Amino acid sequence: MSADLAERIVAFLVMHHVMPLASHGREGLHAANMLYAHDGLALFWVSDPNTRHSREIEAEPRIAVTIAPDNSDFP
Repeated sequence: MSADLAERIVAFLVMHHVMPLASHGREGLHAANMLYAHDGLALFWVSDPNTRHSREIEAEPRIAVTIAPDNSDFP
């Protein structure tokens, strides 16, 4: 990844604060909106270890997250 792209991604992360986190377990797919912090490109969040997503991440650490711009102006 180029330094320019990394800088653009970090600038995007600074402007937003919510990431949907998707996990998978015995009950199927699960998504939860999480507030995040970041250090460069590394994302951090805090969650109760007894939540469904935390239990599923413990069993299967492969997850997916997305971060999209917030929009309040829909046509």
